[in-house]
Amino acid sequence: MKKLLLLVLLACDDPTMMIVDNTYADGTAIDATWWSETYVPDVIAPGTSSPTYRTIPSEDYAYAVIDRGGELIAVRTKDKLTSERGATLHVTFAATSTVGDCATGETLTQAEADLVTQSIFPDIFANTTYDAATCKLVRSSPLDASPD
Repeated sequence: MKKLLLLVLLACDDPTMMIVDNTYADGTAIDATWWSETYVPDVIAPGTSSPTYRTIPSEDYAYAVIDRGGELIAVRTKDKLTSERGATLHVTFAATSTVGDCATGETLTQAEADLVTQSIFPDIFANTTYDAATCKLVRSSPLDASPD
């Protein structure tokens, strides 16, 4: 019975892993990534990959904030990505695999952009307004707190 219990416990530790690959060819960095339940805070330079992160088996879009010359752009993968227990998912970001990059002509809807900027990466986009149609970020002015 002890051998069976040990075998079951070892079989349960078959982790699902995730790596983010930046294959942009134009110097675009990835500032942060989110897929399913996993947040990857690493800045990933073009042609490099993130460290390996433990994740869960799931099917979902991956979302990222890309940085092109100081301009932050909210993107998601064109297709939902699937990972099985024990597998390693490679989340690849490139101009051809994302939606939301105005340079490619495939923009997010404003509702999708709001999800990315307000719910997934609220710290990165704090005090800003993001226009999905133009991929432009407008910094909000601090409110004047002085009395009238």
